[in-house]
Amino acid sequence: MLTLAFMKRLAHITLLLLPALSAAACELPPPRAAAAKANPGDVPPARKADVPDTALLAGPFHFIPLDPAPAPELLHALAQQCEQAGKAILAFTSLPAPDRAISCYIYSSAEQKGLLQRNTQQAHADFEGHAAHIVLNELYARQHSGKENAVLLRRLLGPPQTQALEEGLAVYFTSYWQGQGYAHWAALLYHSGNMAPLQEILDNERFARESALVMGCLSASFTAFLIEHWGREGFLRRYPSWQAEQAEIITLEQGWHQYLAQQGAAHQTTKPRPPLPYLQGFNFAHEGYSIYNGYGSALARESLEKQAALGANAVALVPYSYLRDPRQPAFIPVVSRAGAETDEGLAQDAFTARRLGMTTVLKPQLWLGRNHWPGDVEMTHEAGWQDFFDYYYRWMRHYALLAEIHQIDLLCVGVEFSKASLQRPADWRRLIHKLRGIYSGPLTYAANWGQEFENLAFWDELDYIGLNCYYPLSKQEEPSDEELAQAFGQVLQLAQGISTRYGKPLLFTEIGFTSTPTPWKEPHRDRDGSPYDGQAQARCYRIVLQSLPGQDWVKGILWWKFPSYLSHGGPGQTGFTPSGKPAEDLLPIYFGRRD
Repeated sequence: MLTLAFMKRLAHITLLLLPALSAAACELPPPRAAAAKANPGDVPPARKADVPDTALLAGPFHFIPLDPAPAPELLHALAQQCEQAGKAILAFTSLPAPDRAISCYIYSSAEQKGLLQRNTQQAHADFEGHAAHIVLNELYARQHSGKENAVLLRRLLGPPQTQALEEGLAVYFTSYWQGQGYAHWAALLYHSGNMAPLQEILDNERFARESALVMGCLSASFTAFLIEHWGREGFLRRYPSWQAEQAEIITLEQGWHQYLAQQGAAHQTTKPRPPLPYLQGFNFAHEGYSIYNGYGSALARESLEKQAALGANAVALVPYSYLRDPRQPAFIPVVSRAGAETDEGLAQDAFTARRLGMTTVLKPQLWLGRNHWPGDVEMTHEAGWQDFFDYYYRWMRHYALLAEIHQIDLLCVGVEFSKASLQRPADWRRLIHKLRGIYSGPLTYAANWGQEFENLAFWDELDYIGLNCYYPLSKQEEPSDEELAQAFGQVLQLAQGISTRYGKPLLFTEIGFTSTPTPWKEPHRDRDGSPYDGQAQARCYRIVLQSLPGQDWVKGILWWKFPSYLSHGGPGQTGFTPSGKPAEDLLPIYFGRRD
């Protein structure tokens, strides 16, 4: 049954989509033809009388805010930055401005942009339409991406043979790229030993599939080096057709690293981080896999607001990628499809959570299909293990950089790799050392209950011991509260022993119970098809929450899980979420007891 709130939201989405559908019916490419009054590629440099009241001309760019428009001060600041960059690009190339301005469509949220463009990225370039589509709000006020520069460069210089040159030159002219600027982030990667090989940066296929954050700052840094190394005229002469040979790559990489060693040291400053409070909150689940109900949506903001109202002071954001075969290493992509757990959705929800006074945790996880889990990852030979950790490192390097850019409070380096963690501790130590060079905050690992948690060898490398706690509390159909409390007390004694052995505080990175009869028997199972029993879930919540006060070695609990839209859950829904169920009523009482 659809709730009234959901129906209102659906109506709102329909109204948002109507202009785009009308434009499509008329074969007009703009997301909102009425706002643009022209196709993206047909905006003239024109007289101000030709420009809509809400539009803004700035050098070679034509800014067209869509309704609801971003704050005027944000739009004017962006236009000023872009105008300066446009003038710098024209001066660098010694070319006149295009006879038609570059259309820059401005969206107030990634959700709005996604609903109209099926693309939720912070910005993207439409080279055929001579347009850029840009999200502008408080989150991105000083975290520009420079896609409009890429469109301008394409108009002026055409497409180069080497993709990294176009991306690098666009970012090179972008102020506040990801906040601190490309030079800061490139220096961080260089000095921490987290560089991508130049061979990969110059390989168009590898460049396109690797982390856009890593490749963005490194390609800009390499472009800056080439401009100094070749000179402006030499760079522009080579730009259209240059493809480096292997011997040249080796020579240029050596020179670039020397350049970074000299130029980058001043960019290595990081702000000290305050200690974390006692964490009490949820793993925030991206449910539905639609733009309007997942991370970064208005519905997700409502869910975060409800969590805060329940007394939660922390939230774990859980982006997924996938590995198809647990015994076959493969590249692990950073998922960017609209409707998935994108960087923009994560960043927006982290921003919202901070505004609500919540501590943020980033907890990337791998999906291996319904028949496997990360604990099944086990390579059959040494080369396979080396490849797996190389691919996993590249994936986590992206999230470590994302966490540093957006100042996430805690990063989880892995979740439930029970075979890989126990068999390959040295590989995990190397991974942790690498990630610490990028991310300046505390680290944890979320170990599966049982053998992995009790035998992990690299807890000493981390700041927090992380336990995904699904230990059974009873085999009985109707155990007493005393029996359940005693069983959880034994779990606490076991966990305290690990905490004491390594001298590290413990976080319950996951703990949860389904809304089914006897959830204490096998807490980790979804138990699909079982009847609903919200009181049984609430009973388990009460046992756990009553047992934690006074356990000073425990520094937080993140329940599994709370949904990204509030109509997911409620009476009759048998999953782990307490939303709209009796367990939810307990949270304000117990969450309020700890600071």
